[in-house]
Amino acid sequence: MSTHVETPSLPCPFHEGDQLNNDLDASLDYLPGYPRIKMSNEKELFDFIRQEVWSEDLESMSGRLWWMSKQDSSNISPLHRQRVKGRQIIVTEDPRLHLIWIDNRTFLKPLPRYITSYVFWDPFMSDPSKYGARVELRKAALGYLRTYF
Repeated sequence: MSTHVETPSLPCPFHEGDQLNNDLDASLDYLPGYPRIKMSNEKELFDFIRQEVWSEDLESMSGRLWWMSKQDSSNISPLHRQRVKGRQIIVTEDPRLHLIWIDNRTFLKPLPRYITSYVFWDPFMSDPSKYGARVELRKAALGYLRTYF
């Protein structure tokens, strides 16, 4: 007996014509940029995505982040302003450090190619629970994508 509960499909955060990466349009064999991650292996796929976008530290305090910052984006500086402020941009793969600044350094996790693909969002992230992932993973991926907006 399946424990899957059907949830309504959630829309892709952008229109198909606005996708920045169409690598998945041609083949659903592997995750773009990661040829060892097979799209057909859902557990491995979502474990990998979780490592890429999930930060337990951030999730544990997400309900209190409004204490430290405004709800709007008026206090967020684009990358070129970080340089004007004298901060060095440090590329990191650690999602816990994404957009954190310490002294004269700002850490940035590059945007993975697959996260800008409509074909990735439409079948896999429209209802991630059907692939054994949690809806919270979709929210984390959306939040990560939003940081680039």
